[in-house]
Amino acid sequence: MTATEKSIPAGKSIPAGESILAGESIPARKSIAGGQSIAAGQSIAGGESLAGGESIAGGESLAGGESIAGGESLAGGQSIAGGESLAGGESIAGGESIPSGKSIAGGKSIAGVESTSAGESICGGESISGGESTAGGESTAGGVAAGGTVASAEPAAGGGSGARAAAGSRGLLREAAFRRYWSAQTVSLVGDQITIIAVPLVAVLVVGAGPAQMGFLTAAALLPNLFLSLPAGAWVDRRPIKRQVMIVADLSRAVLLLAVPLLWWADALTLPLLAAVAFAVGTFSLLFEVAHASLFASLVRREDYVDANTLLNGSRAASYVVGPSAAGALVQWLTAPVALLVDAASYLWSAAFLRRVQVSETASAPADKTGMTAGVGFVARSAVLRAVLLGATTLNLFNYIFAALFVLYVTTSLHIAPGTLGLIIGIGSIGGLLGAALAGPLSRRIGIGPAVIVGFVLFPAPLILVPWAEGPLTLAALVTAEFLAAAGVMILDIAVGSVQTAATPPTMLAVVSGLERTVNYGIRPIGALLGGALGTLIGVRPALWVATVGALLGVLWVVFSPVRGLKELPEVSPA
Repeated sequence: MTATEKSIPAGKSIPAGESILAGESIPARKSIAGGQSIAAGQSIAGGESLAGGESIAGGESLAGGESIAGGESLAGGQSIAGGESLAGGESIAGGESIPSGKSIAGGKSIAGVESTSAGESICGGESISGGESTAGGESTAGGVAAGGTVASAEPAAGGGSGARAAAGSRGLLREAAFRRYWSAQTVSLVGDQITIIAVPLVAVLVVGAGPAQMGFLTAAALLPNLFLSLPAGAWVDRRPIKRQVMIVADLSRAVLLLAVPLLWWADALTLPLLAAVAFAVGTFSLLFEVAHASLFASLVRREDYVDANTLLNGSRAASYVVGPSAAGALVQWLTAPVALLVDAASYLWSAAFLRRVQVSETASAPADKTGMTAGVGFVARSAVLRAVLLGATTLNLFNYIFAALFVLYVTTSLHIAPGTLGLIIGIGSIGGLLGAALAGPLSRRIGIGPAVIVGFVLFPAPLILVPWAEGPLTLAALVTAEFLAAAGVMILDIAVGSVQTAATPPTMLAVVSGLERTVNYGIRPIGALLGGALGTLIGVRPALWVATVGALLGVLWVVFSPVRGLKELPEVSPA
């Protein structure tokens, strides 16, 4: 009897050797797995399994050997779902997931970090449909796993596409692995902000550094990003130990910062030693960042990139608000060297969170596909990555022209007091929290490409109010400029970060991140020097006009590229 001649009445079974029409006896999204069946959100009648002709859901049943959907056979333990099949002995591994309606059967396994029940992995002959799970060959009923545990519809973080819609920020935070990773990043970001304030204060208040010495100290902290980011990224890409690299970086920064108060107490702290600490901390910070770029893709599903970046950049925005004020208070209460003990503790907490993150990392690729030359060549060939990098470089060049002159202009030309300036910048930082909150909904509403363009415009455009400001509207203009620019840079960073991760092969994420850091950190001193030269040649206010209007040119690289038309995250370009 053929499939076109037979349907299944409720409560009836199919004799051996007969077949059924796809969707008649087994409604969409049900799966057959090693003699068992799971329907999304439905129960197996009486908790029984398919073996031996027991009934499923509405009472339909199958006897061994029948075929499903277009004649595919269950023989040999195979599983048919939606007309597709899996050959005997095959497995799903390396962070992949099972779409609704598909199943794994006949002893096949699910390896890596997939999970559908309270974060637990599934392996050994089980099947998945609509997010429910089975364990040890048992069945689920009404979304409850055998044994009475409620099954979660969300798999654990992995690199696969996932069977469901994007988790959203709340869904991501319900996943233990991502929550711990995000917690580590949040604590580390606050520590970074404390370091940025506390180390220079140690130099000024304890060592007695002057302007030249402060420039030397600042350069020591930044030099690793300029010269070591690209080789560090290539090195990290060749080793599937990104999480361990981040842990070592946290522990190393904690030890280095702990050395400062110890040297101070021993009356042995000097500027060269402090500069050496700053250089070493900068080196481990860049190792943390390039490893983070790669671990992110192993931990977060592709459809959750924007939401995950929203959470991470929201933490960064919050650190801009909390970190400097906390550092200032700690220095005032405890002295600058002792304040670094709190900073060291933040890195220890970050390492502790990372140690508990369970993730299947991307396997390393051959050296010729992950080196510095390969990374540079890949970005050069990718129209998406090339446009974003050139746009960001142009924006950063003019933004650092602006940064070099901003404080000088507002304090000497606009006569803003230092305390008022600090308040203006603090209020502006709150705009970053708003931008982080808006980035996800904005990218979903207008598309990820247009969201990138919005960021490229909204970040620099409000800063035009700074050279425009004068008279009674000065304070309002400055606050508005800082607030909107902070919101714009968060939208830009979240959208661009998601696009870059999606467009880069997982085995090249660290080296591509290293290239971006090299270019962006390399352009900053050039912009600062140009700012000083322009301010001297044409005046500070005209130079600010050049900086703010020129920064808008960065968006042109993106507008005239494939990025403009992206509604969803781009596919990975061929390496």
